[in-house]
Amino acid sequence: MSLICSRLLLRPCPARVAGRIPLCRSPVTNAIKPVVQRRNYGILDKILGENDENTKGEKKSEEQKTDSFLRDDDKCLSPFKVVFIGAGGINFGSVSGPWGESTQSERFERVLGPRMKVPAIIDPNATLLRTTVENKQDPENRFHSAYKDTAEFRSLDEYLASKPEKPHVIVFGLPPYQRQKLVRDGDPEIKIADAFPGIGLMIEKPVAAVEDHEKLKKIGSKFQEKNLIVSVGYILRYLRAVQRIKEAIAQMPNPVMATHARLSSSYVTETRPWTWRKSAGGGPIIEEGTQICDLSRYLSNREVNLNDIDARAVEWWEEAGKLALMPVDENLIPEDERIPRVTGALWKYTSGAVGTLLHTINLQTPSPYPDTDVEVHADGYLFKILDLYHAPTLLTRAGDHDPLVLQYQNDDPYLREVAAVVDAVEGRGKGKEEILCDWNDAVETYLLSWAIRNASEE
Repeated sequence: MSLICSRLLLRPCPARVAGRIPLCRSPVTNAIKPVVQRRNYGILDKILGENDENTKGEKKSEEQKTDSFLRDDDKCLSPFKVVFIGAGGINFGSVSGPWGESTQSERFERVLGPRMKVPAIIDPNATLLRTTVENKQDPENRFHSAYKDTAEFRSLDEYLASKPEKPHVIVFGLPPYQRQKLVRDGDPEIKIADAFPGIGLMIEKPVAAVEDHEKLKKIGSKFQEKNLIVSVGYILRYLRAVQRIKEAIAQMPNPVMATHARLSSSYVTETRPWTWRKSAGGGPIIEEGTQICDLSRYLSNREVNLNDIDARAVEWWEEAGKLALMPVDENLIPEDERIPRVTGALWKYTSGAVGTLLHTINLQTPSPYPDTDVEVHADGYLFKILDLYHAPTLLTRAGDHDPLVLQYQNDDPYLREVAAVVDAVEGRGKGKEEILCDWNDAVETYLLSWAIRNASEE
C-alpha cells in the first residue's frame, strides 16, 4: 500500500472528529473503517411480522379469512339495496380482466348475505341486460332471491323517471366511454348525486377517459355538496401487502426516496375493440396503467410534480412495436387512434424523490392477470411486491436484517373495498376512513395518468 493511500485511510473524517461515527481497524488491511451501527427496527418488525427468528429469510404465508367480511351485527337487520350500472364483466363477470373469478355482485353477496336486494340493473345493451338478470334469477343461484324483483333499465334517465326508492349503494361498473350513453344530457354522476344525496357510490377507474379537469372538479364539488360516500376502484391500495408497506412508511423518520412500478399485460385475448382505440379507453396508461400510477402516488406519500415528467412510448408503427398475434384487425382502426405498445415514464415527487413507471403490452399468455411488480426505496429499506393481481408476494429488506418474504393467499382487494363502502354507509367502524380512494384522490391519479400520456406523445 502506498504511503499516500495509507495516510488517506488513517486520516480522520470531520464526522469522526465530531464523534458521530465510531472506527475500528480491519483485520485484513489494518486500515481504519467505520463501524456500522444497527438501527432499531423493532417497530418495523411488528408491522411486518418478523419477530420469529426462525422465519427470517424464509417465506411466510398469510391467508385471508373470507368469512370475516360478512356483516352480521345489529346494523344488519334491514335489507340493503344495491343498484348496478353495467350488466357486463365488471359487475357480473367476464373471461377478460382480473375480476373474472369473482364479480362485484358476488362480493356484495358475500358481504351482505341474505339481506342484499337488487332493485335495478341499468345497461344500454338490452340483450346483455336480459341475460344477466335471467342468470341471477336462476333458482340454482344461491342468492337468486336478491334479484327476484330486479327491474331492467336501458338508461339512468329511464331509471330515475321510475321514481325509485333510494338505494344504499349504486355501483358504477361501466368504462368511462360508455357512461355518457346513460343520459340524454348532463353528467350521470351529478344526476345520481341530485337524486340520492348521502348514498354510497362505487365508481370503476378511471374517473374519465377524456381530458376534462374542470368537469371532474365540478362533479367532486357536487359529491361533497350532497354528502355522497364515494369510492373509486383503485383497488391495489386494498392489498394487504400494500397496507403493510404503508404502515411501515408511516413509522419511518425519513421520506421515501424512490418508487418503481411495472405492469406487463397479455394482449392475445384482448378482443374488446374499444381497448385498442385511444378515443374509447384513453390508451394503455389511462385505462390500465393508471392502477400503477395510483399505487406509486399512494406509496410515495407525496404528490407528483406534474411539470417534471418525462415519458417515451413505443408506437404501433415502429419496428419495436410490431405484435405477432394481434387479436383484432388494426387496419379497421384509424392510425391516429392506435395505441402504443410500451410506455415508460420518469418523474419527481414534491419531496425530491424519483418515480419511474413501465407499462408494456407484450405478453402472449391466456391468463387474465397482468405481470406486475412495485418497489419502494427509502433510507435503510427496500419493499418489493410481485404479482399484485394474482398472488401478491412482499419482499422486505430492512437495515442489516435478513430478507423477509411474505406470501398472501386468496387476497381479494375488491372484496375489501366493498366491505369498506358498506361499513361507511351503515356507520360501522371508522366509516369513510376505511375508503382508501375517494373522488378527489382519484382525480389526482387521473391528472398524473394524463400527464404521462401527453409527455409520451410529445
